[in-house]
Amino acid sequence: MKRQAKKYGITPDKNLSDSEQYNFLKEEIENLGHQEVISQLTATRKQIVNEARNNPENLMKWLYENQSPRLFGAENRLFVVLVDSTDMNQSWKMKRAFSLIEPKVNTYLDSFSENSLKIIEFTFNKKMYKSLADIIFVVKE
Repeated sequence: MKRQAKKYGITPDKNLSDSEQYNFLKEEIENLGHQEVISQLTATRKQIVNEARNNPENLMKWLYENQSPRLFGAENRLFVVLVDSTDMNQSWKMKRAFSLIEPKVNTYLDSFSENSLKIIEFTFNKKMYKSLADIIFVVKE
């Protein structure tokens, strides 16, 4: 996004948070009539979500490796990933969408077996770890 903004002479505001920066740049690019840039970005984000759904082990490894050092833990985990594909910037609001989350979690738990969890090997602070994990995707289409 920043590269595209720079291409159109839009200077990012360094005082904004990442999400505020994204919204600012998106709005400026749209105001200049370059909707195709936003459409391409949206398509790319959807492609990333699809790749994560098709290869969840990569995302689980990334989540383990990129957790906060202060809160580090190599415990076994069940990740729940929430995606609002209609407006990905609003995905965080889905944490309240119990009508979407509950059926996915119940379906997962109903079919849970000893083979449900995958072995995830990851590195954190130059040390190797091995954990069991799985991921539930809750995607609002």
